[in-house]
Formats: sequence, C-alpha cells, structure tokens
Amino acid sequence: MAKKNEPAHQMAALNDMSPESSAAISNEAVAEPVESPQASVGERLSVLFNELHIVKAVVVDDRLKMVLDAALVARIVGDNEDARATVTTLFPNIDLSNENEFLADQVGAILNTFSGNQRDELAAALAHFSQEAADVNVQVDLTALMPAGFPIEYLTPAEWEAKREALLAVCTTTARTLFFFDQELDDGAEGTAIISSLAQQDAVAFGTRWFCGLLSHILDKGEEVVVWRALSDEKKIPLKLFMPISKQNLHDGAAFYGAVYRTVINIYTEKLKDLALDAFGRAMSDALTEFRNLDPIDFEHIIAKSSEDEGVGELETLIRVYSIVQRDRIKKELLDQERLSNFLQEARTVKKVADVGRTYSDEAAKRRAKLRYKELYEAPELINQFRDPLRNGDLFEIGSGTHLKLWMLIAQPCDLMVRSDGKRAFENNFKVAVLAPVKRGVLGSPPATKPGYGFELARLDHDGMQAASVVFTQATPIALEVLDLAVLRADGKCEIETNGAAPTAEFSSMGWDNRAVRLRKSFTETATKIEERRKTTDNDRAKEYAGFLMPAASPDVAFRKYGEYANGKFSYAIKRAGRVREPFATSVLAAFSRYLSRDAYEHDFSAVREIDA
Repeated sequence: MAKKNEPAHQMAALNDMSPESSAAISNEAVAEPVESPQASVGERLSVLFNELHIVKAVVVDDRLKMVLDAALVARIVGDNEDARATVTTLFPNIDLSNENEFLADQVGAILNTFSGNQRDELAAALAHFSQEAADVNVQVDLTALMPAGFPIEYLTPAEWEAKREALLAVCTTTARTLFFFDQELDDGAEGTAIISSLAQQDAVAFGTRWFCGLLSHILDKGEEVVVWRALSDEKKIPLKLFMPISKQNLHDGAAFYGAVYRTVINIYTEKLKDLALDAFGRAMSDALTEFRNLDPIDFEHIIAKSSEDEGVGELETLIRVYSIVQRDRIKKELLDQERLSNFLQEARTVKKVADVGRTYSDEAAKRRAKLRYKELYEAPELINQFRDPLRNGDLFEIGSGTHLKLWMLIAQPCDLMVRSDGKRAFENNFKVAVLAPVKRGVLGSPPATKPGYGFELARLDHDGMQAASVVFTQATPIALEVLDLAVLRADGKCEIETNGAAPTAEFSSMGWDNRAVRLRKSFTETATKIEERRKTTDNDRAKEYAGFLMPAASPDVAFRKYGEYANGKFSYAIKRAGRVREPFATSVLAAFSRYLSRDAYEHDFSAVREIDA
C-alpha cells in the first residue's frame, strides 16, 4: 500500500480532479525512474502484450461490487489523523474524529451529494490508509494503468463461473488472455483453486493460450516471489502456472509493470529451468557412474600420487576430476535434439520479450549482483573451514576497527605450492609473494585507478554493487610463514599457540600435514628463546626482545604493529577473508607482472607543463 504521509494539500482540490489526474498523483509519488521516461505504463504494457499476443484481460474479484459508504469512510478517518487531514476539505465543518457520535450520519449526508467520479477520487485518497478503500478503486486503478482502450472484463466469482467456458473458448495461441484472480475470495474460496482447476483442465494452455496472475490485498509489494514459492508448495501448483501480484502495485506504475512482466515471463523461464534441471539430473547420474567406474590404479595416481608430487590437495584434485566428467555430461544432455529444440524455443521467446523496455528494482539488481559476486569470489567459510592452502588471489583483512583494510595476495601459484616435505621451492625469499591493498569507495563513487597501476575487482564492494581496485603501487612483500598461520585455523586468523599439545586438524594434503609441523616447530623455538630471555631480564626488555625475534609479516615497518606475542602465543591482526576465483585471480597476477615490467622512459624535457606556462 502507498505510504500514509501523503501531503494533505494534494487532495485539497479533489472536487476538481479527474480520476486520471488522481491516479497520476498517486503513481508519481512513488514511481521509480524508468528506462524510457516518455513511455507511460500503458504504452509499455501495450508493447509487451503485442509481443505475447495478449488481446484481453479478465479480472475476477469478489470486491468489485464494494462501495465506499459512510460507515467505511467514518471507520477510516475516525481512527487516523493523517486520513482526516487528507479529506478534511471534502467534509467541511465536520469533526471527523471518533469523538463525533454523529460522524457516520454527517459523512453519509455529504457522500450522497458526490458524483461517481468524486467517490472514486475519495476512495483513491483513502486507499493510502485502508486496504478496504483501495479495493473499492481496483477497477479504476487497474484500468488507468492498462493500455488505452485495452479490453478488460471485470467479474465477480459467480459471474466467472457462469462465463468461464465461454471465456476460455476464445483463448487461442494468437489471441491470448491475461487472467487476474483475486486470492482472498468470499466464503473461504481462493484464486489458487481456480488456477488449479484450470491446470487440471488444460495445463498446456498456460503460456500458449492464457496467463494467470494472482491478486492479493494482504500481500506486501516486493514479497511476491517469496509468497509465490510458499503458495506453490502449500497448494501443490507448479510455479510456472501463476504469479502473485500485490494490489499495492496498483498505486505504483513502474511496480505494476514489473509485476505483470514477471507474471507473463514466468511460464517461459520456469520451463527453461525445468529443461535445465532435467538435463543436470541426468548428467549428474551419468557422471557419478563414470566416476565410480574409474580404475583403482588410475584413481590412486590422479588423486593421491599426482597431488602429492605437485603439492596440491587431494580434495582439490578430486573436485577437479569430477568437474571434468560432469561438464561434458551436462553438455551432452543439453545437446539432445528434442531438449535442445525445446530449450531454444523457450529461450527465444524470453529473449524477444526481454527486449521490451522495463525497469529493474533495487532488490533485483542486488540479487543479480550477489550471483555475480559468487562467480568471481569465494566465501571465507569455504576456504578457512577446509583449511585450504594459500592461493594467488586470497584476500586478507589486516588491522582492526576503523583501521581495518583489505589486501590481496599476489604470487605465482607454483611458488605458493607446498611440497610433500612441507617446504616451498623458495622458502625464505620475500620476492615470492606480495600483498597489495584493495581500495574501496563510497557507494556511487568507485575508486579511480591509473591504467597499468592497478586492477579493477568487479562487484567486490558494497555487496556486489560496486567495484574495488587492487593498488599495485602500494604492494609490499609478505612473509608466507606468517600468512600460512591462516591455514592452520578454521577461522582464518593468523595466530598460533605454542604451549601445550598441537591441536588436531586435517589438512588438504600430506604436504600440509608436514607444513603444520614445521610451522609449529619454528614458532615454538622462537617462543622458547623469548621465554628464556624473560628469565634473565625484566618484562620490558623481554618484550623488546620478543618484538625483535617475532617473525615479521613484511619488511614494511608499518606491518610491525600487526604482530604481538604473549605467553607463547603469536597473534597477527591478519585474517583470511575470501578469495578471488580463477581465472580472475590469474588476470590480476598478469596485470601485476606487466606493472613490474613496464617501460621506464626518460622524461620529456621539451614539454611545457601547465604549471610553468
């Protein structure tokens, strides 16, 4: 429903307003920006209907005969001060509060002098405060939003039953009907029951001869998809056969268009999903069979032996092998001639309709951004809980509070690999890996990056709604011995406790089993030296000595503040917070390599700078 704080002066001249102008004010107050400002909702719907051969609409609602009587008006204004302020000019010299014991009689006397248009305008004003009043104007509001002159038939449930077969008989593949059934009907009846009955009669007709929307006055705008899935489960109606539409959309032209668009496109997108899911299911079954039939010798070599030799986790290789088998199986299933033909037919219908201009809500943009984010970035829980080894593209949060910053690990993948003995090829070489800061901006102002001096990380910032940038110019070498500590913990923190027994943990490879032992031994030896010094000096000197011996995260002096030692525990204000997926991460590495190898030209001493001109 529209907001209740509409300015009172908007309704001050209701007596002189037409229904069209009243609807325009209502729509303008909450309308979102549209892609084609010059096109009205009706004009855009006309294009959509032409594409889908929709030539008629039928609305079935038990409240079509409802009238705005004195009792209803008195009940609305008597309890709501904002409602009273909105219509006070229409009822001069009347106390519109519940304290007036003659309120209904006085309102009724004035209502009797109203024309039909004035009653409609009053209902539109009160619709902002009462769903009952909104239902009075359903016919007026819906007609105003639909294309000019478009055939619409309004029926009560009884009239629908009497005319049902005749209405269905005229529906053809070239002359389709868009049905709107009210969900909350009298005597416990429901619109879903009508749709279920139509499905039993002719399920194939959905999307070919007619489309079905489900109107509801108890459904909030924006909650349609959630309710759609719930109703499908509860009423046992396939998702592709219907789509709920909140009556609140009747006061928002852009939202109404979006609701109708979702309703008519739903049948095609759900068919596409059904075809894909069927192919995925068959492919998964075949892939599992092929995977199960791998020769034991081949399986042992691929998963265990090759992983150990290359320093790759066995689980990572396992997932890789299965993805190879599954990928080809899915493609084979989708290329089945009949399935491919059906898929392309539905896809082309969707594409044709998708070319029709329409708006996108903020929520829709966020949903798509979230899916794209998942494609580009891996969540920390999928990395840390698995104790996944360090990878090029790992993201780290460094610092705390307002000084918390995001950094990206950039390194040649082979140099990061831990071999079976728990060592790397270049163990103590600071040139192996660097951390580069990730610059973020306020929403609407993404950070600028000088070409060649950074890399844009699309969809990383603001829940996928904006890009961030890796800044190569501020990259610093990093000690992998410190970052490795993140692999030892399920929370990704770079911490290690050297006192007591080593915690039990399962790593992704034997190489990392040995790596964990080496790390613990190295930090334990450092802790022992610090504690031995503490026995022969005071705490201040021991603390100073600890700062000297504690492995530095980076030769950058600024990183010294991120390390702390206390009672056998080494803590760094560094935590692994995600990962840039491949091949995106490799693109960053390649860009960083180009940055390091950029040409260094001599300056142009013949040029005149603007500051010198």
